[in-house]
Amino acid sequence: MQPLTALSLVLTITLEAAILTLLYRRGLCARFRWFSIYLVYALAECCLRLVVSGNPHRYFVVYWSTEVLDVVLTVVAVRESFLHIFWPKIRQRWFKWGFLSAVTIACLYATWNAWAHPPQQADRVITLILDLEFAIGTLISISGLLYFGLIKLFGIWEHQRESGVILGFTMNASIATFSWITRSAFGTRFRVLSEWIPALAYIVAEATWIRELLRPERQLPQPRRTLEQMNQALEAYLEILQRYRRRAR
Repeated sequence: MQPLTALSLVLTITLEAAILTLLYRRGLCARFRWFSIYLVYALAECCLRLVVSGNPHRYFVVYWSTEVLDVVLTVVAVRESFLHIFWPKIRQRWFKWGFLSAVTIACLYATWNAWAHPPQQADRVITLILDLEFAIGTLISISGLLYFGLIKLFGIWEHQRESGVILGFTMNASIATFSWITRSAFGTRFRVLSEWIPALAYIVAEATWIRELLRPERQLPQPRRTLEQMNQALEAYLEILQRYRRRAR
């Protein structure tokens, strides 16, 4: 397991470095400041985990000690892309209450599910960690689904980069949730699977971000006529209509 853990960390570090390079070359670091900070922290985090990957006890301590800030930066990075698009609308009372209601429902569901189906064969600390991870993963997944529903509802298609960032986090959280489900249903019977699902989920998210950053930003089609040209055409049509009315008299 230790060589495989080291190999997955090397792959993760390589992809994170590639994403940061693409952000810099595209000139997107200022636009996605918190996402860039998250990636820098995640890169340092993975390097530290790689150093201690040969010692299971140290790896466990380092993993969960660094995971807290990782989760905080994840939430902030998702919020950043969300506000880039919906800041004018989020100040409206109906939008704010609707969004908070959806988030509250997600938290209540995650809490109930963690209480009703606790992980089997796990001590209290591990159970608490897994329940917290499941709750946050559910919150991010619901927020991601809500985001894509809202951009379709409002017809917002010009924020391709923000959508790519949120899609990566949503896929990571949604896939990683199966780790909690596996541990909750089968205990340590499929321990290897439950431990590897989060790593694979994050690699999928990294691949999503790289794919998005490699694509040119979508250019919305420009109207064939400018507003001034359309006004001129309308005036010409009105003038023709007035001529016909004069002749009819």
